[in-house]
Amino acid sequence: MGLSFENTRPHTTLSIFRCKQGAVELAERVIGTLNGLAATLDPVPSRKEDTDSYVRLFASETVDGAVAYGAWYRIEKSPAWFKSAAAGQDDDPEEEMELLDVSNHLVIVVAYRSYVALFASQDNMRARLNELIETGVSGEEKKAVRMDTSAERLTRDEIEQAFVRGNTKNAWLQGLHAPTILKADRKIMSGPDLRYALDHFEDQTFTYTAAVSELALDGAPPTPQKRKAGYRVGVSHSKYTIWTKPTKKFDQFIGELKEIVSRLDGAAPDRGGLPEVERAGVPFIAHPVQSPDMTKLVDGFDVAYEPPDTSDQESYEAK
Repeated sequence: MGLSFENTRPHTTLSIFRCKQGAVELAERVIGTLNGLAATLDPVPSRKEDTDSYVRLFASETVDGAVAYGAWYRIEKSPAWFKSAAAGQDDDPEEEMELLDVSNHLVIVVAYRSYVALFASQDNMRARLNELIETGVSGEEKKAVRMDTSAERLTRDEIEQAFVRGNTKNAWLQGLHAPTILKADRKIMSGPDLRYALDHFEDQTFTYTAAVSELALDGAPPTPQKRKAGYRVGVSHSKYTIWTKPTKKFDQFIGELKEIVSRLDGAAPDRGGLPEVERAGVPFIAHPVQSPDMTKLVDGFDVAYEPPDTSDQESYEAK
């Protein structure tokens, strides 16, 4: 079965990396490791007919200055509820039954300007790709895939300045306080503008793992005078994704990527004296501070210790 980008309409959910060198060369290296990464998945995808390949590659395409590479693969596994007959318990071999759920997954890697963006319909594959691009190695030790990499993640501040501003429509909050029956561990909130719904005191022991914001179509934060619905964009810091909306064709997917990159390149730090409710990020809650020198931290009111065996997935679950 031959597929191409014309057969795809991926949701605009992207992990984006900034390249230190050529974005096209990095995208080519990433797509070249896809078969090895597929072998690290559990379950492993089914092989392509009469080959040792798990993935089916698309022919690369250039669309409006963006160079796209893609592939799809198939996973077959028994439903979680299905229990096959134990060996020796089935008297009639003709009655043996094997049930399989079949899922097909898509991977797209796009080089645009100085960025590489990736889409993966399977969470496990996206995590593998993110790890590979950031660190140069992914997978378990015996099946680890390695690659020379020359890209870095966007910082939290960069993402917030571009996409977590304006009207906050949805927020996924994670508690940093000690567990107590008097306070929730997590909150999922929605509303017309959560910046004004957050409790300055009650919610200051939470941080956010994901949020959806509405930006004005011209890139400026919406104001009461701009009633028209703006540009909605979501971010997940735990899954490291930026998302907007589903698409009806591949050209629209590329258009959404270009809009994201344009807003990213055009973002600027908040000007001095801006009220907290209008600053980038979700206001009035805890924000991580990246500083190698603890003496630079000021106005602290609490200190907590997080055990090293705490699962990142449990601590930073989002979306």
